[in-house]
Amino acid sequence: MGQAKRRSKKKSEFKLPRMSFSKESFSVSSDQLKATLAPLKAKWQALPSLHRRALMVLLPVVGILVLLPASEQAPTATSGESERRELVLDLDKDQQTPPPVGQRSEPQSPVRSASTVAKPASPASKPQADKSPAEAQWHKYQVQQGETLANIFRDKSLPLTDLYAVAAIEGKDKPLSRIKAGQWLRYKQTAKGGLDVLQIERRKGESVMFFRRSDGSFVRSQ
Repeated sequence: MGQAKRRSKKKSEFKLPRMSFSKESFSVSSDQLKATLAPLKAKWQALPSLHRRALMVLLPVVGILVLLPASEQAPTATSGESERRELVLDLDKDQQTPPPVGQRSEPQSPVRSASTVAKPASPASKPQADKSPAEAQWHKYQVQQGETLANIFRDKSLPLTDLYAVAAIEGKDKPLSRIKAGQWLRYKQTAKGGLDVLQIERRKGESVMFFRRSDGSFVRSQ
């Protein structure tokens, strides 16, 4: 019995197949590998040195990233149904309801004093339009010895352009050019300081006047 068991054990044991390796087989396989890699090596040598260095760095990094397991993103489930919450209002049952509008006691209006009551403005208290100091005001000046109208206009701050405009229409008797010492000049100014009216007194109570028109030109009255 003991011998039969030993024989059955020997038959049941598993034996690995014997493999024989020789140097010739290794040399043949290495030559075949070199022959297949020869085109790749030629292409690799054709690349610039900078590109080869970059590929030597990038290829291992890409290989590591490919081998790393992708991180599973947790599914973000959004429930389409909105939650309903019940709100309980604690109302005071003993609270009194306000009376109707007609039965409510209205608050009293404040008493206004006589000083706070606005009085209507009287017509006399309306502000009057400010009148310029030169408006409707006559100025009188007596011509001195050796003076001319140009000197007088400069001293009185009258524009010489107005003097030239008046001199252009003074007439044949030339009351402006023949002015003498002792004669009186009366004149009015506009709101802007220009000449409005000029009156030159002559002998025997006669006078010559020049007026400004609405368009700015002058006209002689006599």
